[in-house]
Amino acid sequence: MKKSKLGFTLIELAIVLSILILIVAITLPRLVSDDRMIIVNELNSLYTAVLEVQHKALVSNTQQVLTIDINKHCYHWLGKSHSLHHSNQFGYLSGVKGPPSNPTMPLQNSCSFYKHQIVFYPDGHIDPGSVYMIGLKSNLMYALCIGISQVSFVRKYYFNRTWKLV
Repeated sequence: MKKSKLGFTLIELAIVLSILILIVAITLPRLVSDDRMIIVNELNSLYTAVLEVQHKALVSNTQQVLTIDINKHCYHWLGKSHSLHHSNQFGYLSGVKGPPSNPTMPLQNSCSFYKHQIVFYPDGHIDPGSVYMIGLKSNLMYALCIGISQVSFVRKYYFNRTWKLV
């Protein structure tokens, strides 16, 4: 009389488990890399918008404004709007100090620009401040900063235990 098989052997379960672990090990680094790529693209989009508005202020000899909506995670400039990717938002990681150029005080706001507006003047000057972005699925944090100086400059930073220029 033949016995019927009612389950999986230990070897079959071990093989299936090994295959699943291998799949996770291959795909997990790619998911983290995709999150990093998405937030870097968002930072670069904001950086490009800032340069565009600065150029417009210089060329038109008029004051221009880029407005950051930290609640809706979007920004507006020159009649255009851009919403951050759903996996990112304006925000900061708990316990991180800023601003990136001189991190001495714990961050308390994701945007330090007055009234969440970056103001561009016809002489090339830009009001100073910082805006911070985080990845919702990871501990990624980036910043776009405009420093206090005689000549306005825009810098991008990445946080990994300390701030680093991008």
